[in-house]
Amino acid sequence: MPEIIDLSQEIYTGKPVFPGLPEVNIAVHATHEEWDKIPNDGVPSPAVNRLEMDEHTATHVDAFNHMARQFRGQSIETMPLAMFYTEGICLDLSHKGVRELIEVEDLERALAARKCFCTIA
Repeated sequence: MPEIIDLSQEIYTGKPVFPGLPEVNIAVHATHEEWDKIPNDGVPSPAVNRLEMDEHTATHVDAFNHMARQFRGQSIETMPLAMFYTEGICLDLSHKGVRELIEVEDLERALAARKCFCTIA
């Protein structure tokens, strides 16, 4: 069975978003202590968090109906799961710095040195 690698990005309060889109805010809505009517020991146990963010936050999928009016009715739940994963290769580019440009030569070297094959999800 192939390995499935989750490429999702973490969602957290203050996560950078595209300019002009709403900021991400995650706050505790209710704690287990509140629900169970027990004293809070200073470290609340969230039972329910409130998430405030737009639909484009982090890793996401735009359903067909998001793209144009003629795709009405083709919402995310109508899209087969098989559309969201495929075979892929893993390339080690860990030597590159944050925001450092990945050049064609970097990809060619990483491709020549690759050691694993995996499924990307």
